[in-house]
Amino acid sequence: MFHVHYDLDESLFSCTTLKLIIQPFIENCLNHAIWDDESGIHVIIKLTSEEQDILISVIDDGMGMTRETLERLRSRTDVQPAGYGIYNVDKRIKLAYGERYGVELFSRLGIGTTVRIRIPKTTHYL
Repeated sequence: MFHVHYDLDESLFSCTTLKLIIQPFIENCLNHAIWDDESGIHVIIKLTSEEQDILISVIDDGMGMTRETLERLRSRTDVQPAGYGIYNVDKRIKLAYGERYGVELFSRLGIGTTVRIRIPKTTHYL
């Protein structure tokens, strides 16, 4: 039911980040995105770089979200009953690294969801 694929830039393996920043998004795939009990869900976890940043992406082919749900989750005005894991990860990243970094969400109903996490390249622990 749960198929994971990795696309990892091994040159980034020496870089470090905050703990548990991917876990909420994998959990969301399992709890919210599976819509076909026969084929399950495919998740791609990508680790890439862009200039001086690291991009971690969690991409699923699940049910996706409505535009309204996506906009509510993108809102950063306060903690919301739904999406508190997304909100908390985004806030932790911004507190540690600055407002330029954090979580971006992209989704289309019936197609899937992509979460992109942007952090700076660093090789020391916080």
